[in-house]
Amino acid sequence: LSCVAVMLTLFTFTNVTGLCGQGKIDITAGFGLPDWVNAGIRYQMGQTQVGAAAGFMPVSGERVTSCSLDLWYHFIGTSALSDRRPWYGRFGLAYFHDRKEGSFNDKFLFLETRGGREFNLSENSGIYIDAGLMYKLYSDVGDDPVSKLIFELFWAFPAGGIGFFFRF
Repeated sequence: LSCVAVMLTLFTFTNVTGLCGQGKIDITAGFGLPDWVNAGIRYQMGQTQVGAAAGFMPVSGERVTSCSLDLWYHFIGTSALSDRRPWYGRFGLAYFHDRKEGSFNDKFLFLETRGGREFNLSENSGIYIDAGLMYKLYSDVGDDPVSKLIFELFWAFPAGGIGFFFRF
């Protein structure tokens, strides 16, 4: 399952449901772990959002990519600029792939849980920040003994991010 296929599927779903006039769409850009430098889209239904994002880490000589599917639930607080409650819980799946030609080809799948807050800058834009944990569901780290030891000893890692959203 590639990140491109996930994003195309979500864009198709969003375009079809957008024609019905239901919900709102957010376009996002941010930085985090395991999302790295990322861009995404969220579709809002009431206080719930479904989203997908794809990211990369700009590292010389390596190709580091990620993609995620998330469910966001906005559960507390009020904002003068939006009907959406600013405090949220978020959980989802994140796939992370780190490869270097002739050296390693590591793959990971995590279950993410985060809590966070949105700060509305206007009726159509804002900043989000969140933190939580990601739990290893799958890892394939090849023959690197250090990576194998880390991913055998630990099953949870920090997760978080900060970014900008534009709502339309």
